[in-house]
Amino acid sequence: NSGHRQGIVVRLEAEFGRPLLQLPCRHHILELVAGASCYVVYGTTTGPKEQLFKKLIDNWGNLDLKKYSPLELPRHHRELAGLVKDIVTFLQDWLQNSSKEKLRHDYLELATL
Repeated sequence: NSGHRQGIVVRLEAEFGRPLLQLPCRHHILELVAGASCYVVYGTTTGPKEQLFKKLIDNWGNLDLKKYSPLELPRHHRELAGLVKDIVTFLQDWLQNSSKEKLRHDYLELATL
């Protein structure tokens, strides 16, 4: 949709004869944020099928989504543990003290996860 040569935005700009304000989809923005976070923690990816997630993908059907345990960080990432606890506490407080009707669905879903 947003290809720089033949995407719909390029075609609409040509049709209208002027540039358009381009605002990416919230979900694509969240993908960029998640990707940047993974880059900081794990470094450059090796390809489109990242090995880090292969085990998760292969076992997704076996997961019991009603049972989960807190994130376990490897020893060399323990400095992040405090940040993880702070983020979890913030999100739990936010979910408990916010009116669910006023929260955007995608933000609510992300915070719940």
